Amino acid sequence: MGPPGPAGPGGAGCACIAQMKNILQQLITRYPNSNITVKLDENGTASGRPFSITEDTIFNLTTASGAISDRVSICSIAYITLTGTDSFTGFTYLPAPSPPPVGCDAECERGVRNTLQALANAGRSADVFAGGSATGNRPVTLTAYGVAVLDNSIAVSTCKIEKIS
Repeated sequence: MGPPGPAGPGGAGCACIAQMKNILQQLITRYPNSNITVKLDENGTASGRPFSITEDTIFNLTTASGAISDRVSICSIAYITLTGTDSFTGFTYLPAPSPPPVGCDAECERGVRNTLQALANAGRSADVFAGGSATGNRPVTLTAYGVAVLDNSIAVSTCKIEKIS
């Protein structure tokens, strides 16, 4: 047996997590006094004000008084819903990884993203099911690697989407 070869490109999951972390960092800066809802991939929910990221993977939410109310694993976020007039307008998104991830997870992410982009191009809405619940029928605003934005107020991880109606 010969020596091990170089590591191959990572799976889609890591790129999806990087995109979600990118979005969370912008939320912390733009909307530190706004309440958001975070839907988790196992049907859990957390709500509060975006505060910080610790350990490079834990997203901290606070109460209005500044006390940390929830510590959420970024790896488990299915989608984020903004409240009031807050929107994802003007956010920047990470480009697709290069080289692109390979494998089953990457194929699934690409299929979901391309389906949602086709709906966006056609001016259609979608009801996306992720984290055990539906987002409601909303226009697809944009897609980027690892994320789809619905109605400018919901950012859904394209690695966590279970169904599109």
